[in-house]
Amino acid sequence: MSTYEANRYNFSGASITALNGSNIASGTVADARIPNLSAAKITSGTFADARVSSSSVTAHVSAITTAVGTWTPSPSGGTLTSVTGRYVRVDDIVYCYAEMRFNNDMPNNDDIYYYTGLPISPFTGGGHGAGGGTGNIGSGEFEYNGGTASVFVMDNGRIYPHTAGMPQRMVATDTHMSSGNPTGLIRKQTMRNQSSNSFSQWHYMHFTYQAN
Repeated sequence: MSTYEANRYNFSGASITALNGSNIASGTVADARIPNLSAAKITSGTFADARVSSSSVTAHVSAITTAVGTWTPSPSGGTLTSVTGRYVRVDDIVYCYAEMRFNNDMPNNDDIYYYTGLPISPFTGGGHGAGGGTGNIGSGEFEYNGGTASVFVMDNGRIYPHTAGMPQRMVATDTHMSSGNPTGLIRKQTMRNQSSNSFSQWHYMHFTYQAN
């Protein structure tokens, strides 16, 4: 081979200054030949799991408040002999469950029956309820000997069982049942009548509400 022919095939890649990438039709480009590739240039395909670090997935988890635990509802009348309460919080949404058994000591009056003791402080909506009063920030179900009722959680922290099918407009700051305004809220007298023996003293409720 002549000196010319040898030099013809022995040259630096620096001499290649205008090679169109479409002319590279086979082979593998070394990683070092693609420095500082912007992620913005990756517009299709799927990354393998090994290419996504666990820290990239969990980097923003700390921005979401999570909690699990127990809670104890407190009735507005009578006492509880047994309570099992659990809750789960994800950001500003809290799910609560409770099962409880009453003593046979419920007052026999027309006062509205409700619970307090939410595990996480409720969102305070600034009076967006009926008539500009207390606002509803959650709901669920209440099961007792009288059947299944709705549950409304108010931004003053009260949890009201509410008879299904009754009008649901209410100002929950009022704690007394007006004989001329059947709001559907359950009275202490009703709970007393439905808790007269050991079989009917068990009650259950679950609900979701908005927390602060």
